Amino acid sequence: MPKIIKDSSFIRILIFFIPLAVSASLTSISHVIINGTLSRADHAEVIIANYAIAFSLLESLNGRSWFLGKRAQP
Repeated sequence: MPKIIKDSSFIRILIFFIPLAVSASLTSISHVIINGTLSRADHAEVIIANYAIAFSLLESLNGRSWFLGKRAQP
């Protein structure tokens, strides 16, 4: 077995970063699942376009509110 795998700090780093990688993957997979579900409805292109607009508005407003909240703290 290589020395790097025997090192406990490497194992601890893996234990820390693997859940982060899974979390990032779940975020991208959830959009595929949502779009796949929405695409089965009548007028799917309109529904997916509305979802994309609503999601982009939410993200842009959420980012600005987070930034303003950080600047307002003493």
